[in-house]
Amino acid sequence: MSDPLPQFVLRGHVDAVNSVDFVLPGHLISGSGDGNVKLWSLETQRAVASISAHAASVISVKALSASQFAT
Repeated sequence: MSDPLPQFVLRGHVDAVNSVDFVLPGHLISGSGDGNVKLWSLETQRAVASISAHAASVISVKALSASQFAT
């Protein structure tokens, strides 16, 4: 059995991505070692928002609603 290939790669963080969570159909959020949280559109494969959340790594991110998240 071979490893599955990714359908696409979301590029935008400048450090390793530590956590992702799905938000609404077609979107996800990611938290990274660069201290940023990004909201991504899976349709366009682009970041639609970026928030400087921490001075250090974002270890975990969780969507609470369509407009709120916790790190």
